[in-house]
Amino acid sequence: QTYASYQWYKQEWYWQSPNPNPWVAIPGATSQTLTINGTDDMLHNFKVEVTDGDCTAESPSILADGYAY
Repeated sequence: QTYASYQWYKQEWYWQSPNPNPWVAIPGATSQTLTINGTDDMLHNFKVEVTDGDCTAESPSILADGYAY
């Protein structure tokens, strides 16, 4: 499914819950997909907020904590 707009967010990982680190909008990350950098983005949480008309929804977050080759 596609939406009218996308905004990706990044949060630094924290070992305890709840995570006190803020969610930060990634500048320019407004596409349906996001490619992350294995050096700079490791141990960060990611989520996307989508908008379609008057409705806004947020994905569950995912932690980048490993590599796939």
